[in-house]
Amino acid sequence: MKEKEREVPNKNLLSILDFDGRVIFEEIIDATENFDEKYCIGIGGYGSVYKAQLRTGRVVAVKKLHPPEVVNERGLQNEI
Repeated sequence: MKEKEREVPNKNLLSILDFDGRVIFEEIIDATENFDEKYCIGIGGYGSVYKAQLRTGRVVAVKKLHPPEVVNERGLQNEI
C-alpha cells in the first residue's frame, strides 16, 4: 500500500508568512526525485538549476548549490 501522502494546505507555499522550510524542501526533493539529472535545466558557477513541479501545480526553478572551495561572496550574491 502507498505511504499516506501529506496533505498540502491550499495556500501559497512560497509566501514568507506561511513559509516552512522543511515542508517545501521535502516537496522539492520529491518533485525532483532527489535532484535527478533529468530535472536539471542548467548549470552555473555555483550550482545546478532544477525544474520542480510542486503538488499545487506551481512550477519553480531551484538552484542546488555546489560546495565551493573558495567562496566569492559578491559572485555568489550576483548569481542568486
